[in-house]
Formats: sequence, structure tokens, C-alpha cells
Amino acid sequence: MRVCLGPFNLLPILVLGLFAGCEANMATNEGAHEPTGDTVTSTNGNSASSDSLTTIFPSDNVDESVPAHDFTLPGIGGEFRLSAQRGEVVVLNFWAMWNEPSVEGMEAMNRIHVELGSDGIAVVGVAQDEGGLDVLRDWAVEHEVAYPLVADASQSVAQRYGEIEFLPTTVIIDRDGMIRERHTGILTHDELLDLLGPILIEEDEPLSELPVQEHADRPLPISPIEVHRMVAVGAMLVDVRSHREAVASGTAVYAEHLPLHALASQDLPANFGIPIIFFGGSEDANSAAVRALEWGYLSVYTLSGGLAAWQAAGLPVMPLAPSHGEEEPLMPTRTVIG
Repeated sequence: MRVCLGPFNLLPILVLGLFAGCEANMATNEGAHEPTGDTVTSTNGNSASSDSLTTIFPSDNVDESVPAHDFTLPGIGGEFRLSAQRGEVVVLNFWAMWNEPSVEGMEAMNRIHVELGSDGIAVVGVAQDEGGLDVLRDWAVEHEVAYPLVADASQSVAQRYGEIEFLPTTVIIDRDGMIRERHTGILTHDELLDLLGPILIEEDEPLSELPVQEHADRPLPISPIEVHRMVAVGAMLVDVRSHREAVASGTAVYAEHLPLHALASQDLPANFGIPIIFFGGSEDANSAAVRALEWGYLSVYTLSGGLAAWQAAGLPVMPLAPSHGEEEPLMPTRTVIG
């Protein structure tokens, strides 16, 4: 069974089984080798399994921000220097080619790089393999990794970041160069977003010209005219009706069409401070708004009266063409107004 540590709010220390004489066994294990089975694995190749090893993971709890050690490492795309990334949120993922959980976790890292790279989220894979850059280049030829990979063959950088003993381990550094989070074990896409969320929320501020939302635990209903003004200054309007309903009556010309059944957190902006306005059936709009609040958005609204109120206010409606799939979401081009 793979040891898969959960989001940042879980207990930082996990105790894995009991096994007499484990320290003696670890002392006789020298050099990196490829592990067997799904486990979190130490940097020298020892597997942390509930059936074979007693150990306590290093604490992932970061009580207060501390400065990240600067370093320079060779990479496939050229030399990487951490201090050159100041102003970005850096996700340092310590991994190894022989470590199956490390490689499996790259899928989530890739998604974050693609989705949030343009928002200043820099993912960097720090390889702990002894072969160094040459071996890393050979490995990368057969594997598709979108983010930068660098070689830490001597593991000197890993030692400076708390003597990282288990792979994969992820360290998150904020835009000011301070270590904010550390996680031992494989991360899913949602768990990685959980780690990044508090940092992104701190940076986000609602737009100054918007209605004040007094109750962050529930959405605030607003009129079509207020929506029109909010969209003009950067808010996002979302139609959560089914595609069939939207084809039958059209949709607000400024709206994204994201039916409720298919709505996911990655469909919304990475900036949690951007106001989100939902409309459709009142129940569907409220359900979507509650989801957005749970995902961490600071300003969430519903359009009072839905599309009928929008049309009654004399605001434009855009027809939608039928699609091959009746429920297939259609994303109209956003119109910039103002």
C-alpha cells in the first residue's frame, strides 16, 4: 500500500507500524536502488512501508515562515537559480527517477504548471539521482514533463532543506522567498491546490468598486445592473444552466457557459479575489455559489431573477448553437466591456 499523505491540514507526523531492529537494517543498506511496491521511499532507496519499517516522517508543519536557502543547480533547460524566481511562488518537488511515487506525482505537478504557470506559480523538479544531469537528460527523452527539471546529484540542496529523507517531498516558497509549506509524500492535484491556496488568498483582494459581501459563508444576490457594472471591472459571470436550456433561450453575452453538472474548481480563475457571479435556476446558481465559497473564493454572488431579469433590464443575450452532445459545455468568447 502506498503511503499517501493528505492535504496540509492533516497531522504532520505519521507513525508507520512497528518493526524490531529497523535501525540496524537501515544502517546496512547503502546506495540508491530501485524500490519495490507502492511506498514513500527514503532518498537512499529504503522503503517506508507499514509492513517492513518503523519510522516517523519528519514534521511537515511549518510553524512560521523561514527564508529559503538560495541555490544554483544545472538543469535540462539551463542553470536554475532560486533567487532569480523572487516574485513567484515556487514549488520545489524533490524526487528521483527510480522512485515510483515521485514519478506518479508528476502528473499533478504538470497540471499545476500548465494551469497556474502564467499566474506566477513556478514548479521545479529537483532530481536526487546520483547520475546527475546526463542521466536526467536521458530520462526526460522518454517522459513528458512540462516544468523545469534540475539535478541535485550530491543531494546538497536536499540537505539544506531539512535533510529530506523521503521521496517525494514538496516545499513551497512564497513570492518573498519564505518557506511556507512542506509535504512528505505524493500529492494529488487537489492536495497541491490546498497547499497553494492560503498563499494565493493572502495576495488576492476584491475589486474596490464592488458591493461589500458581509457574509462570506453564503453568496450575495445582486441585480442585473450591478452585474453589468461588476463584469466591466473584472468580475466573472457564469451560466450554470444545462446546455439544452441555454440553447433554448440564449445566455448573457458576457457569460461563460459552465453547466452545474460539469463545474469544477479549475474552471474558475486562479485569483481567489476575482468576484464570481452565477446565474441559472435559483437552486443551481446557489449550489454553484456554495461550491465556489468552499473552494476559497472571497466574493461570490448570484444574479437575482436569472436570465429573465437580465433581459428585462435591457441587457444583451447571445444565442447558443446546438452541440453534438446535448450536455456538452460551450465556452463563448468573453466580451470586454466598459
